[in-house]
Amino acid sequence: MQHSTKPLLAMCFLLGASWSLAQGKPAGQAHLDSARAHAKGQPPLVAAMAKWCSTAEGSTAAIPLQERTLRLLSVEAAYQRERQAERPDTARLRSLVVERECAAFQEARSPGGAEHPVWLLSQLRVLRPSPAHADDLYVRATATNLAGPVVGSRITFSRGLHMSCFGTTDTRGQVQCKLLDTHPHGPGSEGTHQEHAGPLVVTLAGTADSHRIQLPAVVIQTEKGHKAAKNH
Repeated sequence: MQHSTKPLLAMCFLLGASWSLAQGKPAGQAHLDSARAHAKGQPPLVAAMAKWCSTAEGSTAAIPLQERTLRLLSVEAAYQRERQAERPDTARLRSLVVERECAAFQEARSPGGAEHPVWLLSQLRVLRPSPAHADDLYVRATATNLAGPVVGSRITFSRGLHMSCFGTTDTRGQVQCKLLDTHPHGPGSEGTHQEHAGPLVVTLAGTADSHRIQLPAVVIQTEKGHKAAKNH
């Protein structure tokens, strides 16, 4: 069973231009803060951010507003294409988020420019179930971003063809649930090994409001315990 995060992304791109960041900060400051936070600790990305988010007086004054808007849309589209790739590059996704935040910052500080919700990357980790629920049908994961735990977002777990469960993240950003067969086979039938076995796919749906967009994420845990983040 697979769970798509495309609807949320589509909503982000369609509604982003009409949303406002009325948080009492100078125009675009929230985007600049976000870009800095996402680039922190990665020197090449910090250097790129300094160029993309250049705040030098007159550095972008000659760039028409329409061109800045087109740049923002182009970067958002590039992020969406990378997310939908068979093997998304997480480093490139982070880079595109930084570039997008800079593009939104540059548009917001332009006369007549719109302000947009801040994008936040997610970190999704699979955890061991609590000791009281230690059998292999119980699953647990936690979601965090730069601001801390991701609260109130749906996490879905799936394994094999039919095993699945979901829940909403609590104040710690965690969800624990028991995998159930979503395609019962009738009394006395337990399904095949193929239907119940396989990697554990964990999907964070993401959230969106007028101030921020918590981007979706997917992580895959193989039967040997290895984890591979497909996107952030």
